[in-house]
Amino acid sequence: MTDKKALAHALREKFSESDRNAIVRDLDTSPEAVTLNAENAEDHAWKIVDHFEHRDRLADLAHEISQRRPA
Repeated sequence: MTDKKALAHALREKFSESDRNAIVRDLDTSPEAVTLNAENAEDHAWKIVDHFEHRDRLADLAHEISQRRPA
């Protein structure tokens, strides 16, 4: 699952804000640096996806999501 839409959807629908922040922390990134000024769950999820995409780490994010909430 490295489709950006699918990742954002999974983050938004399957995880609370604190769970999303824990995922970011477990990927050695500060949640505050990634999701600053996120207005809602969808915005929060997309900021996370965009952050990891720009660092060529979408596969890492997808792996972490699938480990926590298998399909």
